Amino acid sequence: MEKIYVLDESEKMQELLKLIGCQTEDKVMEDIISVNSITINTGTREVRCGNKPVEITFKEYELLVYLIKNTSRIVYRDELLNQIWGYEYNRKSRTLDIHIRTLREKLGEVGLHNIRTIRNVGYRFIGDELPTRGRIELDKED
Repeated sequence: MEKIYVLDESEKMQELLKLIGCQTEDKVMEDIISVNSITINTGTREVRCGNKPVEITFKEYELLVYLIKNTSRIVYRDELLNQIWGYEYNRKSRTLDIHIRTLREKLGEVGLHNIRTIRNVGYRFIGDELPTRGRIELDKED
């Protein structure tokens, strides 16, 4: 005997969205990382500080996400260069320092407060709270 399942309207819509390959609300929620008023949508690669969008480069984005995922841990210079740029540590390279500086500037006070330099070692993202994943309500801009 064949089992028959009854789905309510919401479940039908979720199943239909899965069939046609659309993201469901649960998937969208997984795409959001939020910590200390910085919100990152990893699905769209959008960054917001407070409710304001922040325009950052590809490498700045990768750097910010990596630092946030490693909140409160010292991330060594060679680790960042290897993970973000894909090459071994070069003491003479200023690439990382320049990207950190511009990222801090673009994030304003939040960047200055949260991205800390550990002299001769690396960087640390100071999180007053742990990064969370989930849906964030954003105010519409005027």
